[in-house]
Amino acid sequence: MKNSGYRDIWENTYPVLFALLLEPAVSLVDSFVASRIGLLQLAGIGVGESIYAVLVWVFIFLAYGTTPLVSSLRAKEDYTNLIQLINYGRRLVFIFGFSSFVIIYFFSDYFISLFNPILQVGEYADDYIIPRSFGIVFYLYIMHSTAVLRGLRRASVALKTALIASFINVFLDFVFVFVFNMGVFGIGLASAISFVITSVYVHFLLRKEVLLFGSSKNSDPVDIQKSFFSISSSILIRSFFLMGMMTLMKNLASRVSYEAIALHHVLNHIWNLFSMLIDSVAIASQTLVAEKIANGGFYWKSKLSKQLLTICVFMAISLYVISVFFIDDLVVILSNTEKLNSTVNNLRFVFAATLLVGCFAFLWDGILLGLGSFRHFSIITIAGSIAGAGLMLYSYNKFSSLYSLWFCLLISLCIRTLLGFYYQTKK
Repeated sequence: MKNSGYRDIWENTYPVLFALLLEPAVSLVDSFVASRIGLLQLAGIGVGESIYAVLVWVFIFLAYGTTPLVSSLRAKEDYTNLIQLINYGRRLVFIFGFSSFVIIYFFSDYFISLFNPILQVGEYADDYIIPRSFGIVFYLYIMHSTAVLRGLRRASVALKTALIASFINVFLDFVFVFVFNMGVFGIGLASAISFVITSVYVHFLLRKEVLLFGSSKNSDPVDIQKSFFSISSSILIRSFFLMGMMTLMKNLASRVSYEAIALHHVLNHIWNLFSMLIDSVAIASQTLVAEKIANGGFYWKSKLSKQLLTICVFMAISLYVISVFFIDDLVVILSNTEKLNSTVNNLRFVFAATLLVGCFAFLWDGILLGLGSFRHFSIITIAGSIAGAGLMLYSYNKFSSLYSLWFCLLISLCIRTLLGFYYQTKK
């Protein structure tokens, strides 16, 4: 880290990295605890978590649309509009969070039926999703607040909130399941309680940061709601398409067999865990690139662009090698069974390839957001998702295998990578 540019990237990346890794790591603990109860319970959590992931993806704009705006306003020392942005985001959090809980509470049976699970798996999915969805408003509040903190270059503070939420969640997992025998209901409840407690903590942290703001030196009249809506609408539309493709993938996997959905659930957690490595760099790049543009600089072929690309190449190769050699061991540990080994061996190389290509796709996403190229950020994901979903439907009808679904995901990521590279060179 002798180079100041790499040091700057690292200082903005490592807190995000550990914060991001904690979330899928906690989900892996949920899966591990469920696997100790039984494979049907694990499959039930796989279905329930798929539904929960849809809710999170729908509202991801509360984070992705916030960080680059906060970073740009902070660089301009426009604290007046920055405070307006924070307050507006909070209002959206409460509206969307409460609405989501009400929808899940009354229509969970319908959403679960879309995955066509066997009766017992559906019951376990319902037991899990209801208590967990109670905490979604608090989860969204944490997500928005930490996005603000990252834009303020307080990523280390955001890491503290992730550590607290993760510790509480894991602790309560074991207490509720192994002490009080609450089953998958206890796993969902542990998640909700952890978000409630952590949201109180992050509220006071952000309040402390806001009190440090001075008077605005360069405050211009800005329609914060219009600016945020412009960014968020592009991200929201993009999220619907991406969410649709990934949900379709899980849905089709569940129709192959209950062993397939259990394996896909574990593989998806591992994939998310590994992809968080490059995602942390992508999220950090939002702040760094937005600052560079706000100060009148150019990104393409700059020192920053070359450094980010170097990091991406290193991570892509590393994740590919690790996946090829150790994926079967990870699946056995997390599923608590060797019944899935033969299927894992068939998926080894295509799984690793999705991570190799995905590293570039994810980094380009962060860079485009930092550049303010929100329309292109959406276009590349929409194109990749449409192509991926169409191929998944075709491959399922023709082959009905987990391998074909993951291969279709690989094609989708290739499209996103090529288009993302093209659009960032035009800015």
